[in-house]
This record gives sequence, structure tokens and C-alpha cells, in this order.
Amino acid sequence: MGGRETTSAGFDRREDLADYGYPEIPLFGREQLRRAAKPMGRHLHSGMLEICYMASGMQVFKVCGRDYLVKAGEFFVTGQDEPHGTGSHPREKSRLYWLQIIPQRTTGFIGMQADAAEILLNRLEKLPRKRHFTGVPVVRSLFDSIFANMSGSARDWSRVRIGIQLQELLALTVECAAKASLRQLNTGTNRVLKFIDENISEPLTVADMAAVAGVSESWFKARFRRELSIGPAEYVLRKRIDTACRLLSDPAIPITTIALDLGFSSSQNFATVFRRVMNTSPREFRKRRKA
Repeated sequence: MGGRETTSAGFDRREDLADYGYPEIPLFGREQLRRAAKPMGRHLHSGMLEICYMASGMQVFKVCGRDYLVKAGEFFVTGQDEPHGTGSHPREKSRLYWLQIIPQRTTGFIGMQADAAEILLNRLEKLPRKRHFTGVPVVRSLFDSIFANMSGSARDWSRVRIGIQLQELLALTVECAAKASLRQLNTGTNRVLKFIDENISEPLTVADMAAVAGVSESWFKARFRRELSIGPAEYVLRKRIDTACRLLSDPAIPITTIALDLGFSSSQNFATVFRRVMNTSPREFRKRRKA
């Protein structure tokens, strides 16, 4: 059986659905992080497809050498034997659901008839080509409902309900991937993101960014948060920390220089903010990267 684990960082639950009659789903999980945690190390799942759904918050995932910023309401998929993790990025404050799938063709896949199962499996195996795409709110409800059925007293009926909901969840995932309609950023927001990248070492105010976007501050803040699931000031701060992570990889650059060059008032202020975002100090981060 799977289990529950509550820590100071958050809540985690993982189940092996073989215990409910579905060995093709060896891991079905959800994680609620109340604060940032250590990065997820690089790993792979041999012979398994993994589907993640970000219900709230955001997370950077790294696969095939590329970083993907996955925001609330979006899927992220890794294929069989694809190494992945979060790179140097911490596991963010968020609520994440996921499941791993063994493409099982020797028996009925999650209780489906052979021809229907083959169609679904073919679609699922193509998901890594999309990798990152927008979902719909009912996805979270389906995950939660499956977990609720695991606690049901009528074991046989719970198995039936879980099978039906798994089929619906996977079919919905395939349909969302087919639409492949990641939220398109407003032209003004794209201008602001470029402006931030080009001026990350300069003082950046919301007023500056709103002017670049060509809208009022209140309108800009609301639109930015709606499109990126994070406020503009927090986005700038995290971009500065991302830049700091790259600079910390060079031991020749003093930490104080990095702090001041990125607009922090002091190395102490930089260390405080860095620890909040990365769950470690700049000095510890540098040692780990060197190792």
C-alpha cells in the first residue's frame, strides 16, 4: 500500500494502484508544499510514462536539457526512460498531482476492452511530444475523487469507481494535449518579460513595467498575475535568484559582488531572500554546485 507523510514542508500521499487492481498505475500521488523544498534530483522511470498536473503554484522542471515553467492549471509529461528533475530550482510552494503509467498491452488496460485500450495507449505514448500543455479544472477533481475512493469501505465498488475515473482522467489528458493551447501571453506582457531580462541588474518597479506594457499599474498587476500565476515583483525577484544561481557557479565571483550587482541592498539581504526561494544559502549552493 501507499501512504501519507506530513512534514513541516507539507503533505505527501503516494499510492500503488496495483493494490486496487490496476498494476499499470504503479504510482499515483499528490503533494502539497507549504514552502520551498530542496530541488528534485535528476532521475528516470524505466518503462513508464509520467503525467504531472499543477493544481496551484508553479514549478520549473528540467528534461532533455531544457527548463519548463509549469504553472497552475497545466500538465507536464515525461516519456519512458527520460531523465528529469527540477535542476537547480527548488520544489516550489505548490499543489502537484501525478501518476506513472506502464503501457500494458498484454491484458485489458485499466479495465478497458483491447481495441479501446490500444487507441488510448497510442495517444498516451505521444504525449511527450506535447510535454507541456494547459489542462482544465475538473482534472484536480478527478484526482481527488480517485483518492477519496481509495478510502471507501466497499472495496469492490471502489475498484470499479477508480477504474472509471482513471479512464476519464487519461482521456481528458489526451484531449487537453490535442488542443495544445498553452495560455498565450499578451503582447504587452511579452514586452515586459524581455524588458526584465535585459534589465535584471537594474531597479525595476511595477510602474516601470506597467509603462512598458502600456497600461495602468493596477491593470498590469492583475493581467500579469492572471497570465503567469505570480505577481510581477515576485517574478523579478525569482529571475534575479535564477541569475544568481548561474553566477554562483563561477567561484571567482564573490558572493557580495553578485548580491550588489543584482540590486540587493547587502549580502545579508541577498542571503535571506536566496534561502527563502532556494531553501539553502548562497554559500551552501555554491559548494553543492562545485561538488
